[in-house]
Amino acid sequence: MLRPWALMAALACAAAAPAWAEDTLGRIASAGELRLGHREKSLPFSYKDANSGKVQGYTVDICLQIFEEIKKELKRPDLKLTYLLVDGKNRITDVKNNVVDLECGGTANTAARQKEIAFSHHIFVASSAFLVKKTSGIKTLDDLQGKKIAVQGKTTNENLLKANERTFARKFNYVPVDSTLDAVNA
Repeated sequence: MLRPWALMAALACAAAAPAWAEDTLGRIASAGELRLGHREKSLPFSYKDANSGKVQGYTVDICLQIFEEIKKELKRPDLKLTYLLVDGKNRITDVKNNVVDLECGGTANTAARQKEIAFSHHIFVASSAFLVKKTSGIKTLDDLQGKKIAVQGKTTNENLLKANERTFARKFNYVPVDSTLDAVNA
């Protein structure tokens, strides 16, 4: 029997009920595969190891456990796992449009996103902070006005910075990056 948390996570991660064109588990069973959306460089959640090419990470490990439970529930030990690369721009639409069955990244659960897709229970808690050189003299958001800020597009961090600009009449100079790792290296 499928463990309750695994079944709920599998169904919740798949897509929001109104967007379902068909039953997700039924689609997985008839297709003979689970399509797992992964990120390329979303450490430690979901990334492709540069040396081995293996997709790995904290959320990938959870998705692999869900995959094993789905195989048991469907009585399909032959069920295939297909990895599909998603990014900050397409991960929500790929879940919504059934391109992937599960998105295994570090996507934040927000009220706006809940209108489009469903989420599992929380599997991690995170907060954001700015990374600056100790000698920069930057202590507050006001100190960042006009400075270059590396930020991943279509993320809660970008949305918070833009809201801060509107609310407090600040102006930041965004440098778009594809991953947290790219932001640190910028």
